[in-house]
Parts: sequence; structure tokens; C-alpha cells
Amino acid sequence: MLRVVREPFGWTIHLGAGATSPYRTRAQAIHEAECLCDQLRRHGEEVEVLIEESCHAAELGDPHAAARLEELLRKIQPPERGG
Repeated sequence: MLRVVREPFGWTIHLGAGATSPYRTRAQAIHEAECLCDQLRRHGEEVEVLIEESCHAAELGDPHAAARLEELLRKIQPPERGG
């Protein structure tokens, strides 16, 4: 099972004890997890994606940490190019 987990610094994909580098958005992490699942399935593995929404910072007692993190990520996100 691949778990997409909300971390204080972004979203990561966990497989067992291992984890990927963080992604800025939930959508990026889910897309990558689905790609990894497809690759594992091609090799005969039965895997699925589980999304964990909770933020560890909020669980540690700071209810505003998740909101501050989202605001920070919005500020550092590169602008989208017009097409």
C-alpha cells in the first residue's frame, strides 16, 4: 500500500518505512503515487493508494500550523504559465 501523507512541509508518499521527497501539492503526490502503483502492478504487485489528510503539525497542538504552511507554499509556488 502506498500512503500519501500530509506532512508539515508538504505531501510525501510512504511505502513501508521508506518515503519520497516532499511534493508541494496533494495533487502532485497523488499523481506520482498512482504512477508508482501502475509500475508496481505491472510487476505483479497488488498495491493501492491511501490518502491521509491529517497534518502532523496540527496533531502536535498547533491548529494554525497547517494554514500557515498552505499560505507559505502558495507564496513560494512558481506562477503558472499562460498557454
